[in-house]
Amino acid sequence: MFLIFPDGFNFDDLKKQRDLLLKIYISISNQSDLDKLAQNIDNLLTNNNDIYVHLSRIKSEFTRKMTTNLADNYIVKGQKSYPKKITLDRSKTNIDVIRKFFNIR
Repeated sequence: MFLIFPDGFNFDDLKKQRDLLLKIYISISNQSDLDKLAQNIDNLLTNNNDIYVHLSRIKSEFTRKMTTNLADNYIVKGQKSYPKKITLDRSKTNIDVIRKFFNIR
């Protein structure tokens, strides 16, 4: 999600992107139970603290597996009440293919 939206977004806006988030998770998850996957997304979106727990875990994995300078590009950042985003240079990704795949402008 954060690659798709370079300007980032507030977590409240993430709720508006539920369907897109679900499509992304379906395409990358090995979870075969779609109802359970949808429920997991809904749980994430209804409990405001859950997103921070997940982002903390993701940050830990990036910093554990990469140098700090490299991991820093992938870590979601942003001050409270401001959009959260990642700083990765999108010209070095295939994000345009992903945008086209999900029909995102």
